[in-house]
Amino acid sequence: MLAPTISYLRYYAVHRPTATAVISDSQEISYQQFDRDIRKMVYGLRDLELDTGASIGVQHPRFYLHFLILLAAEYLGILSFSYRVGNLEELEPFLATLDMVLYADGNKPESPKRLHCLSQEWVESVLAKDSGPALAAAYATPQTPARILHSSGTTGIPKLMTLTRQNHEVWVRQYEFRTNFGYQSRYLATMGFWVQAFYAYATACVRKGGVCVCDLNETIAEALAKYSITHFTCVPHTLIQVLDGLPGTYRKSADLTIFTIGAPVSEAVRDRVRRLLASDIVESYGTSEVAAICTMRSDGTGTILPGVRVEVVDDQDKQVMHAPGRIRVETDASVNRYLNDPEASRRMFRDGWFYPGDVAEMIDANTIKLVGRVDELLNIRGVKIAPQYLEENLVRALPVNDVCLTTLQDEKGVSRLWVIVEPLQEGNLEILRGIINSVLPPIVGGFVLTSVDAIPRTVTGKIQRKELKRALIDSRLGK
Repeated sequence: MLAPTISYLRYYAVHRPTATAVISDSQEISYQQFDRDIRKMVYGLRDLELDTGASIGVQHPRFYLHFLILLAAEYLGILSFSYRVGNLEELEPFLATLDMVLYADGNKPESPKRLHCLSQEWVESVLAKDSGPALAAAYATPQTPARILHSSGTTGIPKLMTLTRQNHEVWVRQYEFRTNFGYQSRYLATMGFWVQAFYAYATACVRKGGVCVCDLNETIAEALAKYSITHFTCVPHTLIQVLDGLPGTYRKSADLTIFTIGAPVSEAVRDRVRRLLASDIVESYGTSEVAAICTMRSDGTGTILPGVRVEVVDDQDKQVMHAPGRIRVETDASVNRYLNDPEASRRMFRDGWFYPGDVAEMIDANTIKLVGRVDELLNIRGVKIAPQYLEENLVRALPVNDVCLTTLQDEKGVSRLWVIVEPLQEGNLEILRGIINSVLPPIVGGFVLTSVDAIPRTVTGKIQRKELKRALIDSRLGK
């Protein structure tokens, strides 16, 4: 039986009623209050004529309110989809297919037929009511739809997918296993629930009796110190910003563990984290389609997590060892298709396997070494090179904010390497050329150097290479 999260919270509401469950913008909410507020929200959703089998979109920046709605929806067997305002325009057609969209005041979508504004007045009216008798949880099988996710990957084009109760449960249990959450844990939420990992981390924390913290009025560094945070998750780009912005008075915590998602973390950044910020940093390799796959080390090798089966195969789908090939993954967290892209579904979901589009070597039954993405490998003079680690080396060596490597064909049809930098300040790019020559391997030969105001990245920190490549082509053609 898959118990809803509210069952865990009800246990703590009885066993540890005054213990803090959530700190939201400096307000402390006990487990007893958390349990009552979720039950009130259950009635609030029922009053909107939402019940088992309904589908809702949810957009609200306030952590506690969003959390209440999602947990109440889980209890009622309502399929939920969290989104952010930045994705609103491209998601309008999909939102129109949902039974109702709940949105923050001032961010009303255009296309959905049934809308409900999460106004302060409505929220206060719901939470002011008596919690009432506990309604029975909706009957759910492992295959009952629970969450809809959207993932931009490296393309910037959102792919939509449905998580079942079993899928979501695997996400949560993975994080319970990897974080070792307990009563003394304080987890800092640094991104919204439109990223499934953050919803799963928050759920795992309260299921284990810890404290979830979100304070929109504080910087991450301020919140780490103010709330004695023991765990937080971020993308590498955010981590670098936190390190760069640490006040001189900040003192490294002996109890802080940082979890990163979305992109590799260089050894230089790891060293800075261990020296200035935290005792431990844990990097994940995974996807929205299958949850976490490996725990990574700085050399690009990863230990496969329990319950995850990974193979590296050649172009004929034959398993290979100690040689580069395409990764495929099988796990109980895996979805089986995209809702809005049948062509990609046929290509990436085959015979029970998910093919994430990454290249790796199988070192042994429990270890892989990531090489790069199939569609991102640089083909230079017939040699395929993964750009990510070269980019990390260049970022460390150059006075720049960011670097991207890509290839474009010149007038003669020859593929040439382009080095795109986001400089710290305006200046002569040619002074960077000598440093770049010393960092890049000789095989790349010459390169074209250019600058942009900002290198486009997804919300999880991955470079949107196709978008950047299109912009370079348009610029070269004078468009």
